[in-house]
Amino acid sequence: ASRNYAIKNAVGDFIAFLDSDDMWYDNKLKEVLAQFRQNPDIDLICHAENWVYKEQKDKKERVEYGPWVGYSDILFKGNCISTSATVVRSCKILKDELFSEKKEFVGAEDYEMWLRLSKNCKISYYKKVLGEYVVHGSSFSRRIEEQSQALLNVIETHFNKSLNKDFFNRLRFTMRKADAFRQTGRDLLKVGDASTALKYALKSLYLNPLNMKNVFLMGKIFVKR
Repeated sequence: ASRNYAIKNAVGDFIAFLDSDDMWYDNKLKEVLAQFRQNPDIDLICHAENWVYKEQKDKKERVEYGPWVGYSDILFKGNCISTSATVVRSCKILKDELFSEKKEFVGAEDYEMWLRLSKNCKISYYKKVLGEYVVHGSSFSRRIEEQSQALLNVIETHFNKSLNKDFFNRLRFTMRKADAFRQTGRDLLKVGDASTALKYALKSLYLNPLNMKNVFLMGKIFVKR
């Protein structure tokens, strides 16, 4: 609701986001606006970031986003857009494409909006690092599970709205849920909750038993236990 209030009261041609304790580098807006001028057909740009791990002596990892630009790929292959690294034309986001305020999407409301925007926005990715995303390793297991459920709610809601639920898309939907469960398992393992991580790893394995990533995750969990 706070984001939407700000968007509705913005008067510029572009909307840029900056969450929590994330950071923009000094030249961020200048460089992104230059990209928009050079590519007037682009509606949304997401640049690369440094991920800063606070509990690892501020270790930095370069992260590039993309490559998905279409609705189907972003839905079935995953969210590849970072909020604090995104700038979008105001005319696009104000066209009834604000952040959803539904409780069941809290924790994944940004992903839900990217999905809707991808239907009428041309998306581009800029490979230069123009900011920092802060990673806090002290996330609680409960929060990770809540975000996982929000992600699944987004995926299921958009799939249920799909006009084409043929065998291929139903299979992609199942694989997408398996990926979401596996990611939750990995996140839980990172914060030391191996028991709960095992629950999600088993869910992922059940949905996609042929994916070796599930087998590797199971192995890591048993080592930690």
